[in-house]
Amino acid sequence: MTPALHHRRAAWTYALVGGLVAAPLVVVHNRSTGLGGELSLLPGLGTGLPLTAVFVGGLVAGFLAGRASADVDTAAAGAGVLGSVPALGWALAYPTEIALETGGAWWFGLVEGVMLFVFAGVVLTLGAVGSLAGGFVGRWLASLVG
Repeated sequence: MTPALHHRRAAWTYALVGGLVAAPLVVVHNRSTGLGGELSLLPGLGTGLPLTAVFVGGLVAGFLAGRASADVDTAAAGAGVLGSVPALGWALAYPTEIALETGGAWWFGLVEGVMLFVFAGVVLTLGAVGSLAGGFVGRWLASLVG
């Protein structure tokens, strides 16, 4: 196995670990705060907690990747995307229900579908960005620990 492939595989392994840390935290946070369809991925959205679930997942992934000399950016962004999946399901449940129930012209359903697809991309992008911030902190902590 080439070193580049090994670093990429290690980065995705740490992304999976970070995502598995972030996803339950997203669910617990949304359940405990009663956020119906609101999104709680980044500070300023939802309750505005300074350390959110995807940040923590990215921090874990960045720390582990930094210790193993793997690609921290890939690990952190992957952890954010994986950790955002529960928030995506949470945020898209009601709009999808509304989109399926509304009638109208054929093109209206197409527009609704495109809007839901774009919204899903925004949710996953916000998760990746929040997790990248945690990954930078995790890389810094890994450099301190040595």
